Amino acid sequence: MNLKLFVRRKIRNTENTANAKKKITGAFSQTEKKQLMVYSEQNGFYKYFSGIIDYICEHSDIVIHYVTSDPDDLIFKDEREQIKAYYVASDRYLIPLFMKLDADMCLMTMPDLEKYHIKRSRVRDDVEYVFVCHGIGSITTYRRGALDWFDTVLCPNADQEKEIRAYEKLYGTPEKLLVETGYPLIDQMIREYQNTEHEKHDVPQIIIAPSWQKDNIIDMCLEELLDGLLKSGFQIIVRPHPQQVRHEPERFEMLKTRYNDYGNVEIETDFSKNRNVFESDILITDWSGIAFEYAFVTRKPVVYIDTPMKVMNNDYEQIGIEPLNKTIRTSIGEVIPVEQVSEARQIIEKMIDSKDYYEEKITQELEKHLYNVGRSSEISGRYIIKALKKRI
Repeated sequence: MNLKLFVRRKIRNTENTANAKKKITGAFSQTEKKQLMVYSEQNGFYKYFSGIIDYICEHSDIVIHYVTSDPDDLIFKDEREQIKAYYVASDRYLIPLFMKLDADMCLMTMPDLEKYHIKRSRVRDDVEYVFVCHGIGSITTYRRGALDWFDTVLCPNADQEKEIRAYEKLYGTPEKLLVETGYPLIDQMIREYQNTEHEKHDVPQIIIAPSWQKDNIIDMCLEELLDGLLKSGFQIIVRPHPQQVRHEPERFEMLKTRYNDYGNVEIETDFSKNRNVFESDILITDWSGIAFEYAFVTRKPVVYIDTPMKVMNNDYEQIGIEPLNKTIRTSIGEVIPVEQVSEARQIIEKMIDSKDYYEEKITQELEKHLYNVGRSSEISGRYIIKALKKRI
């Protein structure tokens, strides 16, 4: 039986825009045995797989069946013969695809396997499900059991490895294979940053980039924070989370109107580029994972506004390990309580004057909290190739 899916073919005639964007009905064959399937929820997750895919293609002939729920996924621009890309139009097709999956290995960044609609294969009990971590921070705050049904985890650091082992011991769940890979996305970002010419600012540039969760910076103290920074002379960019802009567009139009007359405040709602993030001298955030990326890529410090932490597992404290998201904050930056955001200006000025101090501290934290810096795609790809060769 073939599950009919919408598939975007890799069309080589790139001059013909209409054809290049055409959706064609194709089939993800359930009868054809596959070695490797990758599942991506949306285009934004492609970046977590790209380096691993490159290594596999360069060092093996393994065909990668890349299934995505996003018709605009970047994978459809990849013309390599080893890449077979499929767009799944809805859960109506995705659910049976997973339940009838006949592949040796499945890579995913999405946790909660078996807990909701996405299940392990019901036709094979030996599919190796591999969780590709899409962040450096703690996984103890994931939903309870989020990784229980995975066989293997590609771990970016010792912190997550310790958390997973502590979780397995606490709840008596089977031990997973933990592969010390590192974090390919950070490696890619560091290379790109080092190979880019950077702007020199006449005045410091500050970017405010909150997470998307209840009681984030925007909900709790954005205007008070901005009002305290207005006379600083800093160039200030507010870059809200794309999902919050999508859900509350009127709110950000009002903010643009309110601060329109101030020449040093920009409310940025165009998310097509990240240049403003990494060119800024200081990042202000709450619990966003962008703090790790910003600090480790640029070696510049972070100001954390101490809003309530996002927790999806209220029992996380039973694991007995303080989340890295909390413990690292004073090592790569400074923490400001919500009620003291009006003092942010003075703290930022001191941080900018201590640039070399923070650069040294952040470099130490990078080496401490990441495996295989610069080689993570290679280590991940080598594991996958070796594991699949054993199946032949």
